[in-house]
Amino acid sequence: MEDLTWPEFKQASDNTDVALIPVGSVEQHGLHAPLKTDSLIAERIGRDVAEKMKLICCPTVKIGVSAHHKQFWGTLWVSPDTLKNYVREVAESFHYHGVEKVVFVNGHGGNRNTLKETAREIRSQSKGFAVAWTWFDSVEEEIKEIFGEEGLLHSDAPETSVLWALDEKAIRKNKLDKSRKSGSEEWGKIRGGCEITADVVEFSESGTVGNPESADPEKGKKVYQKAKKNLVTLVKWLREVETDELNESPHK
Repeated sequence: MEDLTWPEFKQASDNTDVALIPVGSVEQHGLHAPLKTDSLIAERIGRDVAEKMKLICCPTVKIGVSAHHKQFWGTLWVSPDTLKNYVREVAESFHYHGVEKVVFVNGHGGNRNTLKETAREIRSQSKGFAVAWTWFDSVEEEIKEIFGEEGLLHSDAPETSVLWALDEKAIRKNKLDKSRKSGSEEWGKIRGGCEITADVVEFSESGTVGNPESADPEKGKKVYQKAKKNLVTLVKWLREVETDELNESPHK
């Protein structure tokens, strides 16, 4: 939308009541993937679906809740409260211009709880509607089927494959081996059923969690296409339901 003039944006907003707000991160992704990985994927899927569905796609919110990666150079972060206030006010800006429904298109695991809470607050405190959608949560079954893994870890085969499918030049292929060997096979350390680690550096030297060496761009393309299809399905449903009906409590 930043390429539009204000009259062009007005025309676009008159023709849709749904906006997509990509939210990512600027954080380490092992030795083989760039700091922009989460933001790149979120932005790409947001723009692709916006173009297909004739929606408005907001400029990407690129810095998220990433303090648990802070020991790795280049990682930037904000607090959950800062992200919550920021994206809520962005959503309110859309509501002011008549775009009543927003979807936070999330590419980073550390943002999930904050975005869900923000969407809940918007729905309970305003006339607008918001929902938080995370691409890898929407394709958990496909990730398990295609990669044999339970969901996404961090800069592992599924995430690296999707990034590879979208931007081959972003992958440092000569670093995949070292990224895996100095990484971790699982997230955190567990004692007595409790995760006792706070930061990724406590269990992964490279920052990678999982095996990026088994990344495959063709598999990544399949996962990405399914995620995109799922977001399209969500948008179609939002278009069919009035905002008042979405926000109505069954107990009123």
